[in-house]
Amino acid sequence: MQPIAQSIYMLGLLVGAVLYGGLSDRYGRRGILLWCYFQIAGTGLGTAFSPNYISYCIFRFLTGMGISGVAINTICLMMEWNSNHVRTIISSMYGYCFCIGQMILGGVAYGVRDWRWMQLASSLPFLIFFFYSWWLPESARWQIQTGKPEAALLALKRVAKINGKEEEGKAITLEILKFNMKQDIRSVKSTYTAVDLMRTPALRRITFCLTLAW
Repeated sequence: MQPIAQSIYMLGLLVGAVLYGGLSDRYGRRGILLWCYFQIAGTGLGTAFSPNYISYCIFRFLTGMGISGVAINTICLMMEWNSNHVRTIISSMYGYCFCIGQMILGGVAYGVRDWRWMQLASSLPFLIFFFYSWWLPESARWQIQTGKPEAALLALKRVAKINGKEEEGKAITLEILKFNMKQDIRSVKSTYTAVDLMRTPALRRITFCLTLAW
């Protein structure tokens, strides 16, 4: 029964990747990220208080969906708010955080032996993540691509102020923003599917390697 429950959780990861990836392109990264944090906290509590095996598996499936949503939208926000020369470093640090989390989880499991309390201990922190993530800005790149340049401009000015670049932020105008992002705006007119991952030799190789890695 335990391996079956774990397989159902992994199925949730797959479904969440497909569902929340598309929803984040349509409704934004920040909103879906907030929802996924809330979903993980809620379904984690549901798992801890599951009265039977079937409800346990359902909640674990929904938790897996939420985990995928968090991973996808966190990476999107990191990539879209940072310049190209630091993206590799930041994505590597993000991967290290997963590894550190796995080690911490082992320590928590050693100290909290009851599985229900263990489930609560690993789920309740997502409520904290949910509340502090309201402070996160939406992706300015996504806002521009979806026809919201005014909102993107406000987000850029806010981030510039946080980064100590207030004067540079004040210098940004809608005209400058649209001019610098015209390539991204044009790309919105193109649509892509999973088939495009196999269209060129380089993409086929990357897709194959990532599939093996996962």
